Amino acid sequence: MANKKSGFVIKPSGEQVEVFPKNKKNFQLEEMYTHVECDTIDIVTLSDGRYMVVDDNGRSNKKVVNEKATELYQVGRMSVSETKKAMEKKYAGIEFNVLVLGTDADYNIVGNALVCDKSMIK
Repeated sequence: MANKKSGFVIKPSGEQVEVFPKNKKNFQLEEMYTHVECDTIDIVTLSDGRYMVVDDNGRSNKKVVNEKATELYQVGRMSVSETKKAMEKKYAGIEFNVLVLGTDADYNIVGNALVCDKSMIK
């Protein structure tokens, strides 16, 4: 597990590798590209407040689903069916159709994912 001075990369194989920013404070953009092995990143917030840096174009580039990173990302997020039930409960008595096309819980992380404390990305 990473601390506030390091992060870790979760590889699609499930392997986790601790990584440290070169400047000992925060990860620079080029470092994030290197760790995630891509040229376009997306930064998502995990339910515990940490950041996960992922390949923004990974799905269109047909990268392998990263099961461990996806599982970590989905903690605390509702699935489509859970979202639909919550909406129906919240708006009970109001007649309408609920159509949920997708939620964060249905989002798969692909390729490498860098996980670190929020303070390590500026």
